Amino acid sequence: MFTSYMSMKLLNDHAEQGKKDVEINNFRVEDWMKAKGPDFKSRLFGILDILGVNRPAEVVVREPGQDAKIHQSLRTDPYGYHIRRAIILRDELRKLYPHLFDEDDVLSISTKVREAFLETEQFVHGARSIRQIVQMSSVGARRSFDASCVPTASQLRLHVAPKEFERWFGDFWIPGT
Repeated sequence: MFTSYMSMKLLNDHAEQGKKDVEINNFRVEDWMKAKGPDFKSRLFGILDILGVNRPAEVVVREPGQDAKIHQSLRTDPYGYHIRRAIILRDELRKLYPHLFDEDDVLSISTKVREAFLETEQFVHGARSIRQIVQMSSVGARRSFDASCVPTASQLRLHVAPKEFERWFGDFWIPGT
């Protein structure tokens, strides 16, 4: 069984309170108890929560007869994923296309492409998807990474929702859409 620490904590708390009919992220407390979740939690030595490039997850708690409650992730920086994405994007572009950087180490990237990478809702395979999209891009000898370099929609579909990604390009057409 894999679950986020926050979900596990909430499941365990509700189990201790005897609230078996509560549902957390579509997982019932009763099922948590049957799966020996509290025993599992008691055997943990520590928790390693590696922050990814996607937005922090929300935990949904549903109690019978009450509206669903949304709990933010335990992460204290809900916008840190922008920085993690920017670091990965810059690193990959530096490795593959060093000519996109000027003598002052400034990257030449269009605002629309930068926004697509930083603001897209979710990358299917996290950091690996960002790297793959950059590797599939057709930069060649261009001096700037712009929308014309971005892979086709059929290629993007493996790593991101193409419509979500391309909406940052405005009227620019991505081949294969």
